[in-house]
Amino acid sequence: NRRYGQYLAAAGELSILAGRRDALQAFVDSQIRTSHLIQGLMFVDTKGAVLAAAGATSELALLQLCIHDFSICERDKQYIVYQQSIVKVGVGVTVNGIINPALLPSRQSGLGDSGNALGKLLIIHSAKPLHSLQRTMLLNGFGYTAAAGLLALLLARYLANGLSRPISRLSHVVSAIRHGDLAARAHPLGDGELRQLEEGVNDMAEQVAQANANLRSQVQEATAELLKALADLRARNEALERARHEAEEANRAKDLFLARMSHEMRTPLVSVIGYARLL
Repeated sequence: NRRYGQYLAAAGELSILAGRRDALQAFVDSQIRTSHLIQGLMFVDTKGAVLAAAGATSELALLQLCIHDFSICERDKQYIVYQQSIVKVGVGVTVNGIINPALLPSRQSGLGDSGNALGKLLIIHSAKPLHSLQRTMLLNGFGYTAAAGLLALLLARYLANGLSRPISRLSHVVSAIRHGDLAARAHPLGDGELRQLEEGVNDMAEQVAQANANLRSQVQEATAELLKALADLRARNEALERARHEAEEANRAKDLFLARMSHEMRTPLVSVIGYARLL
């Protein structure tokens, strides 16, 4: 609005200076015809008198109220009103390289002083297109944000799946190794550190399997030696048992021999002793 108002104010300055209200009115009418946003356009002089105006009757009536009390337009939510001061700037025209001082503004007053003020431009347009544009921008922004969020979610899910699947496979491999399946291996499909982790798990499983095989071999060797020692011990026990039986048999034979000898010798000795006593 500010740039457009400055353009219109500068375009109407020459007509106001020349007193060409018909040209100013034609300019205002052309702007209303070519613009689909402006509902009303009004040029007024420094005293508030309307120099040229175009637009709907209701909007022009509101602009006339805003000439003396602009706060009325500021409180109105249905329309947006913008005002632009028209200041006599002057045109630097040179004749033989010398600027004509008659066409320059007075040095005694600045550009914003009352001496250079020509009037005021008021522009009114409906707030509905702006509100519609705001709603469209909000809806588009919401749509773009939702689409970007969905895209980010899908991308994050894709990346998460790409990271979680190898980790899940590694977890299954580690669980299988923990439950005794030492032949379980991971298939390295990842990149970078994930691949190093998969290869490390495979190396660990290989070392565990090798250690388990060595331990099994040592256990088998120890078991074979123990079985051999048990066989030798069993053979020795059997030999000792036979020796014990033989000793017991010999002892029984000796006892039987002594018993028989004592019995056989007792009878004749008693007779001999008895005859000896008689003699």
